[in-house]
Amino acid sequence: MSWQLRFTPLADGDVAETYEWYEAAQSRLGEEFLRDLQRVLDFVVTYPRGCPEVHRGLRRALLHRFPYSLYYRPIDATEVIEVRACIHQSRHPKNWHRRA
Repeated sequence: MSWQLRFTPLADGDVAETYEWYEAAQSRLGEEFLRDLQRVLDFVVTYPRGCPEVHRGLRRALLHRFPYSLYYRPIDATEVIEVRACIHQSRHPKNWHRRA
């Protein structure tokens, strides 16, 4: 199986906003965030069900260096992993529940 990643517009916005925030805080820190995110995405594509289900088929993968969670849903029929959110772990659960 060859799973494909598909980001929702909101998830795309999450990543762009976080990248910009880290780049503004320190040069190249945004790039490190993207590398950390890519490591998690590589894992998710290889093991779509390797992370715990947290709500209605939505799964959560934790980034290693940054305090962010990636919320995604594997869709078997199309072999697509739909990335729904990438948000700070301190955010209220309502922020990702709405995206389930």
